[in-house]
Amino acid sequence: MEPKYPYDLEELKQIEKLLEKVPVYQKKIAELSAEIKELSRQAVEAGAFSDIQKIDKLITKAFYIDCENRSFNTSDSDTIARLLAEIAWHGEIKNRNIPCEICGENRSTDRCHIIPSKLGGTAQENNILILCPTHHRLFDRFMLSKAEWTIIDWDRKSKISKKYAYSVTLEAHRVFWDKMKNNGEPEKIREYEVNEKSFIGHVIEEISSLFIKGRAVKAESVYQMLDKNIVEISKKVIRQLIDRGFLKQIKAENHNMLVLGVEKLEVSDELVLRIWQQVG
Repeated sequence: MEPKYPYDLEELKQIEKLLEKVPVYQKKIAELSAEIKELSRQAVEAGAFSDIQKIDKLITKAFYIDCENRSFNTSDSDTIARLLAEIAWHGEIKNRNIPCEICGENRSTDRCHIIPSKLGGTAQENNILILCPTHHRLFDRFMLSKAEWTIIDWDRKSKISKKYAYSVTLEAHRVFWDKMKNNGEPEKIREYEVNEKSFIGHVIEEISSLFIKGRAVKAESVYQMLDKNIVEISKKVIRQLIDRGFLKQIKAENHNMLVLGVEKLEVSDELVLRIWQQVG
């Protein structure tokens, strides 16, 4: 379960610093908007365009729209014509990187999985963080600082991706933070210190929520109802649940069906541990 309060005093101070900057950001945005309007007015007077609102819209999109990778250090007429066509067709200028979600760097960014691909995590937006190469490596190695972790907006991610982030990634970072506190130097997390057991428990709960005693469900329907980021790991978990008699697999009208083999699938610590040992 995600925390409802700051992890410690250091994290609280970081949140306070960010809140203090909000009025400054609002002032800067207001100043930028005023500059855009003035630039639009000057462009009209120069005779390049006659529609001040159109110019205002073009400049605003260039500043505010999230954009993909593309060089923008060119000014030839063909490139400008292409950019104008992209705005008209796509509603955006595709000439910049989406900035790192931690530091804002946008010269070079990566797409970082939250639920890792080895567990079946997809490259869908709700399971991806846009990070610069440095923060990508720090995230994967569980070596972000508390302040850097706090900056990430997890509310934009899928429910199951958030569960992985808080039950696995955050816990591994806490191990790193404790090491930093005790030793004073960065020390990479060992593989055995990353515990995905609690996440497997979440997966079992997601699967169990789809079954009612006595009602058979098509296996393919089960996978369609689950979040795509846990479909692959769910196939392994379901195989373990079948082997242990919690689920039964039957044939009906040429379909593979699944049905509860018990009154209710109780997600006990012992069950989670045994399945994690097999699929982890």
